[in-house]
Amino acid sequence: MTELVDARVVAERFAVKPETVRTWTRQGRIPCIRPTRTTVRYDMADVEKALRRPRTRNCHA
Repeated sequence: MTELVDARVVAERFAVKPETVRTWTRQGRIPCIRPTRTTVRYDMADVEKALRRPRTRNCHA
């Protein structure tokens, strides 16, 4: 099984603030696991894979 980490560890790995990690989670950019209602954990391999995917833009003219 893969080690699950919190937003602080993901933030350190990608040199961003933990709030940025939480924003990415809310936006659906990275997957998370919620072992309890208030606890959020991340599988680092899944996060890295998600952030490598090209993003698409939704531009409305």
